[in-house]
Amino acid sequence: MIPQIISQNNLSRWGNLWETRRAEILSLIEDTMFGRTPEIKFDRISCSLIESAQGLGHVRETYRLDMSLENSSCSMSFSIFYNPEHGKDAPVILNINPFSRNDKILSDPRYSFKDGSVFPAALLVKSGFVAVQCNVDELSADSTEKGPHDIMSLFPPQGSNGWCTIDAWAWAAAFVAHEIHKMGFSSESVTVSGFSRGARTALWAAAKYDIFTSVYACQSGCCGAAMHRGKTGETIRDITTRYPQWSCDNFKKYAGREEELPFDQHMMLSLIFPRPLYISSAREDRWSCPEKEFESCVLVSAFHEIMGFRGLESTTFPSDSRTIQGDLLAYHVRDGGHDCTIEDWEKAICFLMCLMSGENQGQEG
Repeated sequence: MIPQIISQNNLSRWGNLWETRRAEILSLIEDTMFGRTPEIKFDRISCSLIESAQGLGHVRETYRLDMSLENSSCSMSFSIFYNPEHGKDAPVILNINPFSRNDKILSDPRYSFKDGSVFPAALLVKSGFVAVQCNVDELSADSTEKGPHDIMSLFPPQGSNGWCTIDAWAWAAAFVAHEIHKMGFSSESVTVSGFSRGARTALWAAAKYDIFTSVYACQSGCCGAAMHRGKTGETIRDITTRYPQWSCDNFKKYAGREEELPFDQHMMLSLIFPRPLYISSAREDRWSCPEKEFESCVLVSAFHEIMGFRGLESTTFPSDSRTIQGDLLAYHVRDGGHDCTIEDWEKAICFLMCLMSGENQGQEG
């Protein structure tokens, strides 16, 4: 879906300069926030079908990835939902699920896990996508305590910029994306998505791995789409105290010192360019701070315009839930609190389908 848009824009003016600057920003964020991924090599990797079921209008196949290194091993599962009539070349939405072992969150009535709205696989398949759910917390626990079969125990962080759990989850998502290609799901369109801590990971995964051709991040908040400077709700001190496993040791130095941080989150979002980016917020989700998520989008929008693409149609924080968009960027804020709902997904699906149909037209650079 991307070449239709990019082909109408002249990026040669900034292309080489941006690639150099992009590498600098990526390196800065690795060293400061999410750490550097170690070289990961296994002696053996196997992918096995462990369950297959027929749903309403789709097939669900669940696979288990087993990876071993000498006498150590780690594993994770992922599920693929697809309509055989659509074929295996349908566009893919790969969702990062860091909640598969978190019973407290899964049973919390504030969230829509039980009714399937957080990742509505059946709706996605009905809309023409292949839906993939990656249980990344099986590969690396959402905890400072890492068991013997955790990938971070097999490849421990090295130094103050060693990798963290979010970086491990992003690596896992990219690994699964490559695996499904090997299995015949050959679409060139692979959207990575996530909610909350999964959304933070989705943004980082898209920033690092070009196998992902677009990203949808729902309420990613601190360390996700929201700017650090001036943010209310969750701060660097909050996130590094409650969830120290989510960042490298260097990031902890900036607790209460947001103004000294050598980057801000719009810079991380810029790494996704020229691939499409959709950000959504909730008006009552004060912990994530929707205004700061939108501010980040506004700054990225200005960057898109410099690069020859149409930016957001409005830079005023929206008073309603309509989608504000440009060629490669879209944002909405709905009523309600911290959750991922069908309303959120319907808007994101509409944006992605418009891109695939070529309805979003780029400007000449």
